[in-house]
Amino acid sequence: LGRPEHHPVDVLSLSLGYYHERPVDADYDGPLGAALGALRRHGVVVVTSAGNDAEVRPAYPAAFSPWFDRSVTPPAPPAGLTEDEPPQLTAGALNPDGTTALFSNDGPWVTCLRPGAALVSTLPVGTDGSWTSSRSLPGAAGDRRATIDLDGFGGGFAVWSGTSFATPVLAGDVAAAVLEAKATGVSAGSWAGIVAQRRAAAWTAITATTGLSPS
Repeated sequence: LGRPEHHPVDVLSLSLGYYHERPVDADYDGPLGAALGALRRHGVVVVTSAGNDAEVRPAYPAAFSPWFDRSVTPPAPPAGLTEDEPPQLTAGALNPDGTTALFSNDGPWVTCLRPGAALVSTLPVGTDGSWTSSRSLPGAAGDRRATIDLDGFGGGFAVWSGTSFATPVLAGDVAAAVLEAKATGVSAGSWAGIVAQRRAAAWTAITATTGLSPS
């Protein structure tokens, strides 16, 4: 990262997290936060998942996102957002009807909500869980007849829920906006110019998808 020949990705989607269960757990925050901050300073938009425990206590790395009050209309922008370091974004989950999913964590560190319940997505066809069909018997033509295996995904698709799925939805929105911003930009020659352009494209995408902007 930071070398002229190195071109990092545009968007990093992280569907993972942890809580501070013990005081020593905070020791993880510094190195992880520093790494994510370095990516953001080089124009990589970092998108994280809020968590699925219906909790209001901070989960990390989600809680590295700017804290602000979404209950205010319009929300007051977080202080301290600068052009030099695009903010991390955190996604909570929406139900198909637009309500917030009951399982979704919430708090001032949750940037926005995206669809994250009962999402249909692809899955490797070899994925098969521990459940089996409740009934299986031989058919008249020598085949097997059975009830559906609810965690056998040989068809290549599954229905899942979680902020882990809302996160790539938001990341996809951001990525599309980044591509649009890059398409309208002028290529810079120096590495410093390239990084500045990447940050500008990241900020344009963040503002377009979440409404956040540099203070």
